[in-house]
Amino acid sequence: MRISYNNFADLVAASATAPSTITAYPISNLKDERLSTTFRTSTLSNLIVAVDLGSAKTITTAAILGHNFTSTATVTFSGIQTYNLIASTESILKFFDSTAYNDFITTEAEDFITTEAGDYLITGTSNTTVRYCFFEITDASNPDGYLEFARVWVGDYIDLSPSSLLDFKVIKKRSDVVMYGKDRHKFSIEGVGWRRIELSFPESENAMIEKISTMFDSVGKHSSVIFCNFDTIRDYQIVEPLYCSIVDDLTFTHSERLKMRYDLILEEDR
Repeated sequence: MRISYNNFADLVAASATAPSTITAYPISNLKDERLSTTFRTSTLSNLIVAVDLGSAKTITTAAILGHNFTSTATVTFSGIQTYNLIASTESILKFFDSTAYNDFITTEAEDFITTEAGDYLITGTSNTTVRYCFFEITDASNPDGYLEFARVWVGDYIDLSPSSLLDFKVIKKRSDVVMYGKDRHKFSIEGVGWRRIELSFPESENAMIEKISTMFDSVGKHSSVIFCNFDTIRDYQIVEPLYCSIVDDLTFTHSERLKMRYDLILEEDR
């Protein structure tokens, strides 16, 4: 069970660039936490989004959220070597366990240096941090005629252990407005759906409690996180991947021998 909670692409110093953009859907929209605010291309040409994190960061998570890619799309992420990502419904997510990173060569003006074939030059894969990374998307058969997504995520994650893998509740909620007249005539306004997950964690060691506390101090209820009930399974759609926020206070209950139980309540962000 994992939570990614630091999106370095949202830092003040971070920036992203991409070709073939249109004015109404600028690349700056990728920093907006709402998935309804998107970046969109003007064509279906091969798209490369370059992300400058402002300074070298340790990366263990890469994701694209709120996209319109088809199941045949090819998505790759470069920065920690090069990885192929699977285009799944709404969220594309990859966790990295390797500590080998690519270090891209730039000019003094921090422009990327490429070969005649357009390949980026790197110094090797021995570094443990990276400043520059790239998302490359090819989806020539997309029926929309454009590529669109709401968020790029480049950050790190924490493992939750012991987890509440078998002890959790999933509630599907909706914002529909429904009213009835005196004779049960129904009047309604269609809203949207989202998920609420209630997690109950067993007695945990102090080291785990400190990790959870650090995460909560960092994101509180104001920032979004990515929650995954499983480390590698990506087709358990009722649960994950979940782009969400913590919606309740984090309460610890002491048990025996300096161990704590705690609950975590997450609600999907749209």
